[in-house]
Amino acid sequence: MPRVIFLRYEGELKLSEMAQKALDYLLYNQNYAEVTVKKYRESFDQFHAWLKLNDFKDDVRSFTGDNVFGYASYIQKKGAKPGTVVIRLGALSAIARTLMMLKDGHGRPFMTTNPTKTFPWPQVDAAETKFLLPDQLANYLAVKRTLREVVARDLFIDTGLRVGELCRPNVADVIVVAGET
Repeated sequence: MPRVIFLRYEGELKLSEMAQKALDYLLYNQNYAEVTVKKYRESFDQFHAWLKLNDFKDDVRSFTGDNVFGYASYIQKKGAKPGTVVIRLGALSAIARTLMMLKDGHGRPFMTTNPTKTFPWPQVDAAETKFLLPDQLANYLAVKRTLREVVARDLFIDTGLRVGELCRPNVADVIVVAGET
C-alpha cells in the first residue's frame, strides 16, 4: 500500500505548485528517474500554458477532464501525433494519481478523480512488423557475397536476430570454450 503524505497547505491551491509537489514526490519518494520527471514537467508546463492561453486560473480546480480533453484536442490539431498526445496524457495522469494520493493538512486528497480518465485517449497505430516473404528471402540468399558477409547474413537469418542485435556484440561477447570460439 502506498504511503500517504500529509501536506499542510493554507490558502489558494495553485495547480503549478501542487504539480511540482507531485513531481518532487515521484522523484524523491517513488524513485522515478530524473529524465522521466523532467519529461512529466515539460508535459505539465505545456498543459499549464494552454490553461493560461484559455484564461483559466492556476488552480487545482482547473485540472478537469474537460480542460485536459481541450488541451489534448488542441495539441492534436497543432500536429501532434497520437503517440505524442498519449505521452502527454500519461504524464498528466501520473501527476493526477499522485495528487489523489497526497493529502492536505485535514487528511483530504488534493484531487479525488483523475481528469485524464474521463475521456477516451487517442489510439496509437502499432508499427507494422516487417518481414521477408519466401520469394524475397530466396532472392536475398541468392546474392553473391564475401565470406564475411555470408557469415553475418546466415547468422542473421538462422537466429532471427534483428540488424541492431547482430551489430551490437563485441569480440568480448563471444564465448570461448576450451580455447575455441
